[in-house]
Amino acid sequence: MKGTATGLVSTGLNLQLKVNASTEILAVDNNGEFVFNLAVAIGDTWSVTLEALPNTPQQQSCALTNTTGIMPIDGANVLQVNCNYTAWNWDEMNWNEGVGIKT
Repeated sequence: MKGTATGLVSTGLNLQLKVNASTEILAVDNNGEFVFNLAVAIGDTWSVTLEALPNTPQQQSCALTNTTGIMPIDGANVLQVNCNYTAWNWDEMNWNEGVGIKT
């Protein structure tokens, strides 16, 4: 089972592949193609879920596309992982927001 990751700038992304009663967790830390080691036989139903988001040095959010299927004769290379990066801006926080101010 193969997939492709884009937009990764942090490490820590973990994906879980489920095939019948078997599972594999794969760490994906680079953009490009990745391959699960768990064998998926022709006709087997498979699914992939997000186990952990990339978080070092910054937290990223990721969306998975084509996360389930039945393995065709020619194999499956349809899973897409698209991550985005939005830096946290601590200076933008309004420390008085939501707090009652006593006068």
